[in-house]
Amino acid sequence: MADEVEENQDRRWVKQVQKGDRRAFEKLFRAYVDQLYVFAAEHVDDKSAAEDIVQDVFCDLWERRSDWEPEGTVKAYLYRAVRNSALDHLDRRQVRDEWKEEEKHEDRPRFKIGPADAVHQDELRQAMEEAVEDLPGQQRLVYRLAHRHGLSYREIASALGIARKTVENHMGRALQSLRSQLTEYASFLQ
Repeated sequence: MADEVEENQDRRWVKQVQKGDRRAFEKLFRAYVDQLYVFAAEHVDDKSAAEDIVQDVFCDLWERRSDWEPEGTVKAYLYRAVRNSALDHLDRRQVRDEWKEEEKHEDRPRFKIGPADAVHQDELRQAMEEAVEDLPGQQRLVYRLAHRHGLSYREIASALGIARKTVENHMGRALQSLRSQLTEYASFLQ
């Protein structure tokens, strides 16, 4: 019974958040931030990273609030989002740790990025962000869920309430659009 009351309140907040109500968003945030933080910290074993993960989940939720339709309970949705972000963080940390370990054992000097390359890298990053922003709404959302949050196509389909094939189609179109918009950076990407 208490769970049903909690979910009904959460659903009311979701409806208000979808309309841009910051107070409802803050109430939702306050209702779950502490438990989500503990959950994230258990996954990543890093308090600062756990705070960032939870904050990023809520920031992303606010950015796409008008399209936000959590499948299942709101609480389950938030936990799933935090878990996925935590797993993504761990993957990035593992790659970084492996890279550092490889650097320790490498005999030859490392390639250094020169100032011109750093400028190109910043330009590429900015162009990529702008190209993602230019994607149509659903394509942009699918791309971000996959690449920013590490959700699988199945998870995206579940989260958005659409077919997996639809997710694949949106992602295919998004990648095709990004490739065509970023052709001038093709030599730098190779």
